[in-house]
Amino acid sequence: MIEEGRIQEPREETRRRLSEALGKKPGPERARNSRESQPSGPDGPGFGEWLREARQTRDLTVRELADKSGLSQVAIYKIEAGQIANPRQSTRLQLSKALGEKVPVEIEAATEKAAEIAGLGSLQDFDPHDDNELPEGAGVYVFYDISRRPVYVGKTGDLRGRIRQHRVKFWFRPPVVETASYVAIPDKELRRQVESILIKFLKDNAILNVKGVTREDSE
Repeated sequence: MIEEGRIQEPREETRRRLSEALGKKPGPERARNSRESQPSGPDGPGFGEWLREARQTRDLTVRELADKSGLSQVAIYKIEAGQIANPRQSTRLQLSKALGEKVPVEIEAATEKAAEIAGLGSLQDFDPHDDNELPEGAGVYVFYDISRRPVYVGKTGDLRGRIRQHRVKFWFRPPVVETASYVAIPDKELRRQVESILIKFLKDNAILNVKGVTREDSE
């Protein structure tokens, strides 16, 4: 949990014991949150790593950045930890404006490249529990649990409205649903086909979907 960023500030005693086990002295606060501990993509540092370093350079807490950007603290933690690896473009823009710094071209390009699905669009990550993060339009979406396992696949003509409908269900809460991804697909028949393929490929892994069937979501 520490390595994945779910525990952001380990206790001093925890840091001491880990340092002794590694044979190293505990470093300062900034060193614990350094580049070495953050996930990087195949083409270099990811957006989450850049975000954390930019925030720390400005001596902003996660709460302060959340207040400035309009995003939730949880969403920012998830981005910095790499759980939301390919944030939506609007989310990246909100954070960039709040920090007063443009996202480096190479980071932006790597994020777009990682999200791209040739011939279809881009797979964007978001926090399904944050209203400001919910996508709009039509598409196919996937919910992931705390271990990043896909647990639910759906299709809809109204992503924002459909995801809000899920919130009344007893299972729609952490750790069962932690993060989500979607791809915008305007064509109704193509949405149906993509959703059906995903459910069949995932088999029992999509534990919240009825096994191997095509469901009629809000269209």
